[in-house]
Amino acid sequence: MDIVELITPDRVIGRFRADDKMQLLNAMARHASTALRIDAQSIVDALAAREALGSTGVGQGVAMPHARVPGLERTYCLFLQLERPIDFAAIDAEKVDLVFLLLTPANPGNDHLTALACASRQLRNRDIAANLRRAKDDTELYRALTGGGDLEHTRSAPGSRAGSHTPRGNQRDRFVEAARAAECSEDEAVFDETLKRIAKAKPQGKAVKEDR
Repeated sequence: MDIVELITPDRVIGRFRADDKMQLLNAMARHASTALRIDAQSIVDALAAREALGSTGVGQGVAMPHARVPGLERTYCLFLQLERPIDFAAIDAEKVDLVFLLLTPANPGNDHLTALACASRQLRNRDIAANLRRAKDDTELYRALTGGGDLEHTRSAPGSRAGSHTPRGNQRDRFVEAARAAECSEDEAVFDETLKRIAKAKPQGKAVKEDR
């Protein structure tokens, strides 16, 4: 699965404002409700239930809130670049500023986990994440998210965190491991545990962090 199969340009939003995690989940649910014509509260309830099992903040400033929603007929994705990082109870305790929402039907088979693996591969690539943080508008955001080309390395959005390498070697293998675990298992816990192992692993290469 490729990221362009999951998300379209109109579902990529930059400089999005949210004061906290719950406000963000509610705002994303409203966006999805309008597009899908289903009750926003049912989406919020599904997302909150999933977060109660463990935060979907997967580390390095990235969160991937996701849920299976009763009554939903097709997969829905939304990407947000936050204006200011917020606490998401992430597994590495870092605040989050890149958020990928995934909603799937109640019985999607392995599609739910395959989509999660696809989004994870993109967002945990440090070059892609750095470009997402540099992007000045929604067009640049979509191009960065889908790997349509690098933005100028001199660009830096307010509050952004820059990275200067692409995962190689062992770290790339870990992305593949996560994807395969997702695609081969119907148990979402398998995927979550794999993400936790990736987040705890020592990053390859160097990265420069700025206060967020």
